[in-house]
Formats: sequence, structure tokens, C-alpha cells
Amino acid sequence: SVLLPFQTAMANILSMVDIEQIRTLAALNWSNRKIARTLGCDRGTVAKYRDRPPDETSPVDVVKATEKPKPATKVIAGSGDEISEITISSRSTCAPYHDTIVELLDKGLSAERVHRELTTEHGYQHSYPAVSRYVAKLKTKAPKRIWRMECMPGEEAQVDFGMARTLRSETGRLRQTNVLRVTLSHSRRGYTETVPRQDTECFIRVLENAFRHFGGTPATVRIDNLKAGVKRPDWYDPDLNPKLADFANHYGTTIIPTRPYTPEHKGKVESDVSYVKTSALKGKEFSSLAEQNAYLREWERTIADTRIHGTTRQQVIRHFQVVEKDALQPLPDTLFPAYQEAIRKVHKDSYVEVQRSYYEAPPEYISRQVWVRWDSKMVHIYDKDMNKLISHTRLEPGKYSSCLGARGMRPGEPTSTANYWITRASILGASAERWAKAVAINRPETAIRVVQGLVSLSKDDRHPAVYIDRACHVALSSSEYQLGKVRYYLQQIESDPGSLLEQQQFSFIDDHPVIRQLDVYQQIAASQS
Repeated sequence: SVLLPFQTAMANILSMVDIEQIRTLAALNWSNRKIARTLGCDRGTVAKYRDRPPDETSPVDVVKATEKPKPATKVIAGSGDEISEITISSRSTCAPYHDTIVELLDKGLSAERVHRELTTEHGYQHSYPAVSRYVAKLKTKAPKRIWRMECMPGEEAQVDFGMARTLRSETGRLRQTNVLRVTLSHSRRGYTETVPRQDTECFIRVLENAFRHFGGTPATVRIDNLKAGVKRPDWYDPDLNPKLADFANHYGTTIIPTRPYTPEHKGKVESDVSYVKTSALKGKEFSSLAEQNAYLREWERTIADTRIHGTTRQQVIRHFQVVEKDALQPLPDTLFPAYQEAIRKVHKDSYVEVQRSYYEAPPEYISRQVWVRWDSKMVHIYDKDMNKLISHTRLEPGKYSSCLGARGMRPGEPTSTANYWITRASILGASAERWAKAVAINRPETAIRVVQGLVSLSKDDRHPAVYIDRACHVALSSSEYQLGKVRYYLQQIESDPGSLLEQQQFSFIDDHPVIRQLDVYQQIAASQS
């Protein structure tokens, strides 16, 4: 039979046809809620008529089809910047327990636990779905705004990995490949390459190939916090993989990791990866990475570069050549050197081992960890902050080295923008200002964000300025220019303010058994005259 909306003989009156529809759907094991939603009536009406025998209902038995709903209740949901006002019907069986439910949710309890607590502790006698629906409404949050970001020509490239099951092995199995996409944020011109692994070496080589493909280098490269690029995620002062940091210096660009769990910071390449997978790789199979990359180069030239981009409304290759190409920085004369690197512990004899050869490190680093980089000709040893300690020529296995190199220092000057944040840091105290200036001199590439992190320590009065200033003083005394060190000393000071805030006082002694009194020397002088 065809289901019809309630047809009533008079306003708000159920007809026999309406009642028969309720009974028909009930016989199909439909729930009261589903029947009420389908027929446009009240659940109470459905419950009243679904199980009533036909002989107990007469044409004159009238019930209002839509009872007047009880007034709704407005409550506050969400927290922080996402507070919103939502409306919850007071007909819910949970409405009398609203304050209790909110209190239980604040403790981190799930809807299932809330239902159990209400049943066992507060006499609640209704079903779990009712509680689940009520909790879902309470957890409703106001939509969070995503700010749109656009870049000037040559200002930024965004990088991201994707996965595609396109490589057919010799055994006939279809395997995943790692697809790396590099997209210029202004013109949207891209470069795509598949690699066997998501490691640092593959990551660097694809970036280098992309820069050569574009004919220049963008000012910044935005990446996510993949292990191939970032050792320790931190919005203010992330620890980049040392090899990636050297690559950035070689090409005159700056690597900027996004904030963790915020993919919208590189939304252009996120959508571009999807474009590559759907437009180029979906439904394709390849016998090797070389075959897949050859196909991608041709697809890039004939399809991706010639398309009219949906946001810029420009042909990608023409927009790049006319507007962005000349804004890119020139490429260096040489490729980034290929080398290997690893952490090594300095042995008690002051040597580190590299491929069964042994190279001397400064003796003060005995039993400490250092970074070692090597290629076919040289071995370089760095401290944990990537300051070069010493260099050696490569040796045959089993040989020991002699010192050939010297300690290295990073040249550079703070950028003009860093002066603003140094001024902000000076408000915290003289030591904080000196520490910020030292960071700008010793770490010019990342100085701005490091000093921003220092200034943020005083945000919302989280840490007193005098404590921050003292922590900077301690860090300066040890020539430590990492934000993590300042945080560590700040924690020590706050746990025991007297330990580092009070200067130790020394008093001079008046006499000593080894030192003669002044009058003795006067007598000796008088006897000689």
C-alpha cells in the first residue's frame, strides 16, 4: 500500500485510514519513532494505536494527530572558543537529569557510563539510546572557522605524501607506492614523484627534483610533521632532521612544519594529492617505479599543467610562467651532496665508529652522543646542536684517524623582523633581551619563532617575567640557545625559587694562618731601614 500523510476528517483528528497505516507499519516491526517520522504524527499517538485491537477503535474515536509539544530548553554546549547554545526538547526523559549529565560528561565519562550512573545512582529507568541522543546534543559544538591563506608569487611551496596501490610486483600482487606531491601555493603548479620509502633521503631528493623542475626555489617550504623531516614537533621551535636543515641552507629556503593535527595549514597540497590520485593514478597499474614516474611526468605536462585551476581561474602553466617563475629564488650551482648520517656514541678512547673505521672526536665528548655524517670522501662530526666539531678523510676499514678539521660556526645576521620580537623579549628583562639577541646571532634561520616562543611564556601570566628573565640568564651562562633549555630552567626555578633566584653571597676573612698580618710586614720594613 502507498503511505500517505495523515488525512483527517477534521483538524487534528485521526481517521480510520490513519490508524490502519499505524497498525500496518507496526506489523512490519517499525519503531514508534520511525512510524511517527514517516506519517508525520506524534510518537505518543503511534504508541496508543499500534497494539490496540481493531474492535476497540471506532470512527468516532478521535485523538489529536499532533499534540502540542512541550516547551524546549536552551542549554550551553561546547567549551573554550567553541561554546554554542543548543535547543533540547524538555520531552526527553533525560531533561530532569540535565545538571547531573553535564557533571558526568565533564569528568570524561562516555554516554554508556552516563547511562549506567543515572540508572544505578539516580533512579533513571529509561533506555540507553535516549541518553545517547541527549549526550550527542550536549556535545554539539559551534563550527570552527578555517581562515583562508593565500601566498605571494614565489613565497611558498607545500609538500605532502599520499598512498596509491598501483605497483604490480613480479608475484602479481598489487602493492602500495608512496606519492610525494610538491605544489607552489600561488600558481598551483606541481611536481609529483613516487618513491620506495618515506625516509629523509627520498624526501630530500624529491624536493630537489621539484626545485629543478620549477627552475627555482620558493622562499619557504611547508611540510607536515613526518619523521623524515621533523625529529620533535613544536610549533614555536621544532627540531628538524639535521640533514633536511642542511638541504634548506643549501637551497636558501626555510622549512616550516605545520602545527600538529592541522592539515588545513597545507590545504592546497592536500587537495592536490587527491587530484593526483583521482586524475592520474586511479585505475592504473605499473611494473616499476621508473615506469610510474615517467607516466606522471607526461601527465603533469599534458594534463595538470594545462588545466584551468578551479580557484585561480587561470591555466596553471601560463600563470606560473607569467607571474611566479621570476619570483622564485635562483638555484645553487651544485646539487645537494649525497651523504649518510647517524648518531654515534664517543668511545672511551675518544673515537667514533663509521663503517668499521674509527674517527677521533674531541675528548670532552667521551661517552656522549654526536651526529656523524659521511660520504665517499669525508667524515664530519657534529654536536647535538649540529655545530661542526671536527672533520676527517675517509679511511679503510680497521684504520684510525688523525684530526684534520676544525670546529665550525654558523655565520649570519638576524633578520629585520627579528628586531620586533627582541624588543618584545626585552620587556621580560635584560637577560631575556640578551638571550633573544644571542639566538638571533646563533640561529638566524629560526630566530623569529624561537623568540616568539620565549615571549609566549609570559602570555596570560602563565610564568612571572622575573622567572623567565632568570631562566634566560642561566641559559646564557651556559651558551644554550634552545627554547627547551629555557623552559627546563624555568621549571626548576618555579619548583624552588630560592635555588636560582638568590645569588650566593661571599664574605672576606680578616685573617688566615698562612697569611701574616699587615703590622708584621710594617715591622720587617722598619727593621730594614
